[in-house]
Amino acid sequence: GNFGLSAGVNEMLLQSHQGYVEFLPALPSEWTSGHVNGLKARGNFTINQNWAHGFGFQFEVINDNTEAKEFIAKYPSIEKAKVLCDGQVVSFTVVQENQISFMTQPNKVYTIDLSDQYVENLVERAKEYKQEDYTQTSHYQLRKALNALLQAQENGSVDENVLSSVEVAMTNLKTRKSETIISLGEMNKPADWYTSDMNGYYCISNTGSSLTQTFNGNGVSFLSVKGNDH
Repeated sequence: GNFGLSAGVNEMLLQSHQGYVEFLPALPSEWTSGHVNGLKARGNFTINQNWAHGFGFQFEVINDNTEAKEFIAKYPSIEKAKVLCDGQVVSFTVVQENQISFMTQPNKVYTIDLSDQYVENLVERAKEYKQEDYTQTSHYQLRKALNALLQAQENGSVDENVLSSVEVAMTNLKTRKSETIISLGEMNKPADWYTSDMNGYYCISNTGSSLTQTFNGNGVSFLSVKGNDH
């Protein structure tokens, strides 16, 4: 019944039956971003989880016991996290790869912060987008969002809005690629390309052969040609 469904969902989001708490062990790919609060883990801990595009960037652990207790957590690259309580850094022990442990005090909230790893992951994913495949305007939006992200990281002010702007820019790029098709295969020789970062203009020299174009969204603007082969 409904109880079985709820238990199944909880198991996808949190598991704690092996002597440690594993965050987001079987997160469905459809649940790209979200948060869940109030999950109970063995050992009498309450867990809150935040993730974006499949990556858990922040977890909260609350010790609901009346005494101090060790907490053992498992998640990819968690050994690179920062653990904080009341604004203070909490030292932890790396048990093994992807697993750490630290002591918790009663009724205290401990934040496991993986936002730096999320930023690193985001930047690496953004680098996968090749400029020649997309309109320059879209790339300008992504570069602008990435610069804002890196500046926020340097200032220690990364928040959901900054992260979201990069994700949105990458999504727009992916959409533009499917909407904007520039076929140069029918041209007699390669085109000369000139671009304007701000406006996304392209200049193409053509020898007279046909150029197939399908434009949606911002499309492409023809300004001029280079050389005498007009």
